[in-house]
Amino acid sequence: MWENGVLIARVDVGNPELGYIAEYDGVEWHTSSEQRQHDSERREAVSQLGFVVDAFEKHDVYGPRRNLEERLIIGAQRARDRLQRRSIIDLRR
Repeated sequence: MWENGVLIARVDVGNPELGYIAEYDGVEWHTSSEQRQHDSERREAVSQLGFVVDAFEKHDVYGPRRNLEERLIIGAQRARDRLQRRSIIDLRR
């Protein structure tokens, strides 16, 4: 994801038109406190640009408690709602 020619973050899955990003936090790259802090800061920066960001872990994607589809649908709806609110604000200017 780039903003004014500056790389803000690399994301796993994103829909820029909708303003939605889904990230998978695998054990190999997202378990140490430093890695989690980096993820948190990066996601906050992307969120400040107007994106809705959801992070998923193994139990969200695999197994009996998986809820990937439900969370993606809810996340996309939150992004649509955010887009709609921004459009209303823009119309009021």
